[in-house]
Amino acid sequence: MDMRQGTPSILADLLAECDAHGIRLALADGDGLTIDAPQAALTPDLLARLKAHKADLRAMLRSVSEVAPAPPRATTDAPATPTKAGMYSDQKQEVRVHIRWMLRRDMPEVLDIEAEGFEFPWLKEDFIRCLRQRNCLGMVAEHENRVVGYMIYRLYKNRIHVLNFAVAADYCRRGVGSQMVAVLLAKLVPQRRSRIVLEVRETNLAAQLFFRENGFRAVSVLRAYYQDTYEDAYRMQLVHDRRYPFTKFFSHRLFRI
Repeated sequence: MDMRQGTPSILADLLAECDAHGIRLALADGDGLTIDAPQAALTPDLLARLKAHKADLRAMLRSVSEVAPAPPRATTDAPATPTKAGMYSDQKQEVRVHIRWMLRRDMPEVLDIEAEGFEFPWLKEDFIRCLRQRNCLGMVAEHENRVVGYMIYRLYKNRIHVLNFAVAADYCRRGVGSQMVAVLLAKLVPQRRSRIVLEVRETNLAAQLFFRENGFRAVSVLRAYYQDTYEDAYRMQLVHDRRYPFTKFFSHRLFRI
């Protein structure tokens, strides 16, 4: 699902231009709009046009936030064990998290986030069974001694496959998920392990928008992928382009208009 559906052509073209340059838009307090842009991507001309259409952009973002389901969901190689991902709501104050390997003692907090966020949550046994596989790894995002996010992924020679990706509800839109994605990006190796893949439910607009904001694109549709609801999934991937260094994902500036 494209968040540009139903918008005037001028606004759609403006969103497409932002998307092409890796520019993220989010609601700010009051009547403001926050722009998260890579260095040099936000030209004076583009900034002027964003200001001119600020009211329309705010209305669009607000409507997306109101219809988006609470935390999103991605999937696994095996449809029998669905996975999840993403978050999309009003912009909040960003926090810096410590991302480390998942430990056994983290499981209660991980399960709490899992149960809070998803209609069909993984059980403790699902996490344990997955993490016992040789190429399956788990990491958590920690803030002030609290686990506020986690991700499970399989590491292959040519790709990383995200199986489960979630952030605590009260930490959504605070930069936690993007920092987790950045850790995955750092594990890519040009001309070898060059892409990150995952699956997202067709109806999960929140996850789709989150991953698009972080450089992923939908590449295929998997019919009746989820056994719990027989819902379709979008396969999304981020491919490392050696023409652009990974710093394009980190060298961002925040603007408010």
